[in-house]
Amino acid sequence: MSRLSKQILYGLLYLVILFFVVSVAYKIVLAPSPAANPAVTVRLPAASNADALRVSRGPEVLGMQSGKAVVLFEVANPSADYHKHFSYALSVYGVSGYVIESVSGNGRVLASQKEYIVDNGITTLVSDISRVAVSFSNITTEAAKDVILPNITLSREPMTIVENDAIKVTGYIRNESSLAAGTTKLVAILRNAFGDDVFASKTIIGNLAPFEERTFVILFPRDSGILKEADATSTQVFVYEE
Repeated sequence: MSRLSKQILYGLLYLVILFFVVSVAYKIVLAPSPAANPAVTVRLPAASNADALRVSRGPEVLGMQSGKAVVLFEVANPSADYHKHFSYALSVYGVSGYVIESVSGNGRVLASQKEYIVDNGITTLVSDISRVAVSFSNITTEAAKDVILPNITLSREPMTIVENDAIKVTGYIRNESSLAAGTTKLVAILRNAFGDDVFASKTIIGNLAPFEERTFVILFPRDSGILKEADATSTQVFVYEE
């Protein structure tokens, strides 16, 4: 190999080595970190909505002859792994199409379960309501595997009774477990002979001891419309451990 060829070869080798050294030094010392570069965006997979809370039935506006109304809707928790606590808001729309009242509340629905919510906080007359929309917020979760719940059941068939021109639903619940129950919610839905919802009400029972059986009463307002429409044999009662 001639002397000129060797000089060219060594020169090219020197340039390659120099480029490598400069590149390494730049990456270590001068290159901006991705965290500090506002142009760098880290994209994460979109969260699935499969486990999101949803309204599985309703909302229904159930009115009295006097015009007073309650809202009934059912919340479903598709997640098999988490119980969910939540806040809800009801937006009441008037016949003009605008929101004329908003009310809010809180709830809890167990993993893979559904729960009825009865809200009696609306003051707008039923004749002035065109529809109601439900939204959820402040959702928190607790792992179902970490929570041991008592087993609360209806131990006897509930009875729908008319007394003093008002309806009440009575019955018995029983704690079938060795765990005390802090708060139990009962929801009663009155239906007519065709299965249509007429009105809904609820009551809360606290501190049910292990294996204790206790009576309950769910009261309904005195109203001629409810009294006329409700079919005593079509009432349904739902029990929820809160």
